[in-house]
Amino acid sequence: HIARVSETRGALSPQGSRLARDGILTACGALEGGIVIFDRFGCVLHMNQAARRLAGTMDGIMVRDGVLLASHRDCAEPLATMMAATIRVAAGEALEMPRPIGLRRTTTPHPLLVRAYVAPNGADGGRISVLKLQDHAHWALPSPEMVQAATGLSPAESRLAIALLEGLGAS
Repeated sequence: HIARVSETRGALSPQGSRLARDGILTACGALEGGIVIFDRFGCVLHMNQAARRLAGTMDGIMVRDGVLLASHRDCAEPLATMMAATIRVAAGEALEMPRPIGLRRTTTPHPLLVRAYVAPNGADGGRISVLKLQDHAHWALPSPEMVQAATGLSPAESRLAIALLEGLGAS
């Protein structure tokens, strides 16, 4: 644990931080969705304001002992698996990024969508692991006409697609 703390401090210190030198922290802070940057041990290196807000209210995610966790038990394993797969890609041990997952929330029936990325970290060719958190509760649903035009679905199929997006069944 002491080694993790030391590594985290070194990664984020103003003098030696490749993250800070690259401006990635500033860029992440300006994004609307939540951004979480974590190290090869799964310890959080940085969270932008949107991610900190979600973690602070334990609405889909939380941070315990410096590690990002799902706030609902049913979502703990998928999030841990996603983070481990992202770490393997960042380390060059795997090539395929994990698929997005939805995390159950307490404040809304809409899941917190989590997507994984790796990003370059300076001139040494290293990569960092990044999770992007998207809050579906604030997304506007498309109209049935827009779905129909974009997909070629029938009017009934378009209404069904929107109902499924809203979390309703096919009944």
